[in-house]
Amino acid sequence: MTNQEVEAAENKELLFKPPKFKYVEAIGERFPDINKTNWNTLINNLYPSANTIDSIIMVLSYCQARNLDPFKKPVHIVPVWSKQHGGFVDTVWPGISEVRITAARSKEYGGFDACEFGPMIERTFTGPKTVWVNGRKTSSTGETTISFPEWAQITVYRIIGQHRCEFKGPQVWWLETYGRSGKSELPNDQWERRPHGQLEKCAEAAALRRAFPEEAPDYTLEEMQGQVIEGDGHFIGGAAVAVDSVEEAPPPPILPLVEETKAAPPAETENPAPPEEAANVPDFDIAAYIGDIGLATSKEELAEYSAPYEEAITWQTPETKESARNAYKDTYSAICAAKQTPNPSNTENLI
Repeated sequence: MTNQEVEAAENKELLFKPPKFKYVEAIGERFPDINKTNWNTLINNLYPSANTIDSIIMVLSYCQARNLDPFKKPVHIVPVWSKQHGGFVDTVWPGISEVRITAARSKEYGGFDACEFGPMIERTFTGPKTVWVNGRKTSSTGETTISFPEWAQITVYRIIGQHRCEFKGPQVWWLETYGRSGKSELPNDQWERRPHGQLEKCAEAAALRRAFPEEAPDYTLEEMQGQVIEGDGHFIGGAAVAVDSVEEAPPPPILPLVEETKAAPPAETENPAPPEEAANVPDFDIAAYIGDIGLATSKEELAEYSAPYEEAITWQTPETKESARNAYKDTYSAICAAKQTPNPSNTENLI
């Protein structure tokens, strides 16, 4: 092999998969720490489920304003349903880890007490769910019975001067907080499987906001899953992850750095008819799925947390299945990076 052939082979190995959104110099000017190489990492590995470049810019702008490292994923891109746009739109929400980081950075965080839970309640929830009839989606009535704590409350401490001051968080009520599945009153999979754990995280976030009102952000991903937000971003509670339609036009993009190529929309195709034994397919809440698998800290946990969604994902539209696959790859890459293990390039069959 000639020197030229060796050099060509080495250069070929150094080639990166091109990112979904092209890097331009204006990105580096706005965000000095972002160059072409780590832009590829950001797009291809950390946030591959982003649907537009504006979603990435929102993440970078949020992290820049709060002095956070976007490569540690303190915030998440979560698609929510928009009646106004007739489809899912990307939104950015901080995770509970971001609230903890912000409190710790204040140098005044004094720890917290164990979570207090209210009495256990058992309740049966009913509501509409998606089922398959002759290969088409239709509404049916679902039912599930779960036991959950009526409320949760956490006390956190802040060092003020030389004193460790107690800040008792509000009582966070399960029925006011739990994430719904679709537009029904049914709890989503995450809240059904982890009724204590999910409520505890919401109580912790509420307590930290009370102790650090000038530092802690607004609602977190854990609190917003399965809730309703209005077009202006205000939390109003409710029965679905949705953006209510508003009369005014949506705001312009935060930073229109790149004129994206407007590809022709793909031809609509109907989902294949499911077999008889899969006639009743549960609703698939993409936001709950992203939040659920995002809790995984190992490949084993990732497989465990994603397993309840596998059947529902099978019968989703190609766009939704692609979003789910990208979210899985996103989490898988983060786990590999955290454990400093090789990240296999072929992840097509992970879900």
